Amino acid sequence: MAQTLLIVEDDPEIMEILKIILADAGFNTVSSQYGFDVEELIAQNNPDLLLMDIRLGELDGRKICKSLKSGPHAKIPVILMSAHALANEVMNDACADAFIEKPFDIYWITKLIANTLSLSIKKESGNNGLMS
Repeated sequence: MAQTLLIVEDDPEIMEILKIILADAGFNTVSSQYGFDVEELIAQNNPDLLLMDIRLGELDGRKICKSLKSGPHAKIPVILMSAHALANEVMNDACADAFIEKPFDIYWITKLIANTLSLSIKKESGNNGLMS
């Protein structure tokens, strides 16, 4: 069964590119151009990973990520995207699992998503006492 990714990106062209790239890589995608509906979309679609832009109009993806990581959706891996150059600072401040700098490489983004999902599964298995 294909894994589901929630993409939150306010630029419609980047959104379409991501949906095509990720569908070609075998992922199901759910998308939104807004950050205010993230928790509702998570509840409706139970995504395996959230891929989110930092700048979402008037909303800040870092704050949304930090809020998610301190609530009931904390186990969902979050990859933030931005043209922001300080990746480690962004990840640490937002409690994100990974960061993709725009413009992104198609190969790199699919590899990073696969690696992040794999690490998430290993963490969950370790917490449950199961072998990975």
